[in-house]
Amino acid sequence: MGENPAMDIRSVTPTICRLMRIEPPTTCQAPLLEPVLALGLSKVERVLVYGADAIGRVFLENHADLKKRLLAATDVQVELRAMTPPKTPVCFASMFTGALPGVHGIRKYERPVLTCDTLFDALARAGKRAAIVAVKDCSMDIIFRNRSIDYFTEADDAAVLERTLFLLSEDRHDFIVSYNQGYDDELHKTGPESPEAVAAAKRHVETFVSLWQATEEHWSGHGRALSFVPDHGAHYDAAKGKGDHGEDMPEDMDVLHFWLVRPRAPADGMERVRRAWDEAAASWEDFVESGKDWYRLGLHGPALLRACGEVKGLRVLDLGCGQGYFTRLLAQAGARVTGIDLSGQQIANALRHEQEQPLGCEYFVLDAARAAERWPEPSFDLVTACMALDDMPDPGIVLQVARRLLKPGGRCVFSAVHPVMDAPMRGWEKDGTGRKVMLKLGRYFDSGPACCPWTMARLKRYWTTPFVRLTVDGWSEAIEQAGFLIRRIYEPRPTLEDVAREPQLEDCRDFPSFVIFDLVAANGVEPGYDSHR
Repeated sequence: MGENPAMDIRSVTPTICRLMRIEPPTTCQAPLLEPVLALGLSKVERVLVYGADAIGRVFLENHADLKKRLLAATDVQVELRAMTPPKTPVCFASMFTGALPGVHGIRKYERPVLTCDTLFDALARAGKRAAIVAVKDCSMDIIFRNRSIDYFTEADDAAVLERTLFLLSEDRHDFIVSYNQGYDDELHKTGPESPEAVAAAKRHVETFVSLWQATEEHWSGHGRALSFVPDHGAHYDAAKGKGDHGEDMPEDMDVLHFWLVRPRAPADGMERVRRAWDEAAASWEDFVESGKDWYRLGLHGPALLRACGEVKGLRVLDLGCGQGYFTRLLAQAGARVTGIDLSGQQIANALRHEQEQPLGCEYFVLDAARAAERWPEPSFDLVTACMALDDMPDPGIVLQVARRLLKPGGRCVFSAVHPVMDAPMRGWEKDGTGRKVMLKLGRYFDSGPACCPWTMARLKRYWTTPFVRLTVDGWSEAIEQAGFLIRRIYEPRPTLEDVAREPQLEDCRDFPSFVIFDLVAANGVEPGYDSHR
């Protein structure tokens, strides 16, 4: 869209109503956001709207890193115009009524309680439960009062985020507006490009990514929409020596809205894994093959290959092979390798690599837990899995299948996230230079199904995948019950030379990020054996 797009922020209301299949408010006069509806979901049951005050298009164009984060977490970007004048109560009144200022009645910076029909009234008539979470006495906290809404008035932006995350975890609301104002506060004190204001804008973007993660985890059982919807932008007023907004200029009037629409996740765990990795295939291909996955390429991948030992001439099965990274390493080392993965899109990428650079690798779309159906007799000298077992619904079952597939004397060698590194509560303490010096852990013994958010800044697109968290004891139990003995456990640590080549590996010098298990079949022990029975 051009610099003066015809669409404006009023279109948020009718678009939400169409997504939720409810009648819009009687005041609504705005057209639909067709790029959002073109995402194809017929109906959503949950909507979260994140209002980041005053982050305009011009600001985001000047900060490509922030725009990239928003694009990676969403499906579509829409350029819109704010209301005139571009003041917070004017704009949010129009955004959540679908009406012009002359209809809803707020024409300047004033904050009366709206008496016209709003999106929140339409939601109430449709039997939907709505919530507004905002800082005390801000426009969003005031102008939509006296309605059938759950109001949560908080002390600051951080408390707004905390409350919103709690509401998402409860999963009792159909519609939530979460509003942050830190950037607007800072630009009025200093300017829209001051270090303080830019830091506040970065917090807003990271808050949005946190909300994205929470909706993926807690709302996965619903068709859902998530949006980043600033009300207006801002400019630097040289006469005042600080930032402001309210003028008919691109800096104030042009905004970018970002939308994500997702269908309900499959109830079946295996199908959920399949869909997640199918959707992630293009980003995963870029992540690994472009060199951005430095831990895989520079640390745990080579360490896993070393743990496998001499593989020349061996017949190897690579479980959860993805786009074939480790399968190809094995083939280049002389192994005869078959890779299997549940995701058809991942296997399509693996086959393309084989076509472009033939190594003799075979690939099949196959659930690792059912691999024994394809190979009913022991067929392999070595079974491997590169950071894949804990992405499967039941790693223990897959290990039992691996045991059945191995020839006498065969081994199973696999890597996983080190259990101390994926504790549910985890955070780094850093020194004055930003170097990680201490890792804080909590709830280490929590185990079982969880949700892994892939939100690293170097990704083209963010996604979440189901995974199973196991403690060291949990892995030990699964290994024993599969009929294996542990030959060796490795905790890959980069050398100083590794760090010189890839500085991002430095934190792994002090903390065990990954673990590799080297297993051999226990003589006379069949898969499923439990020594504690």
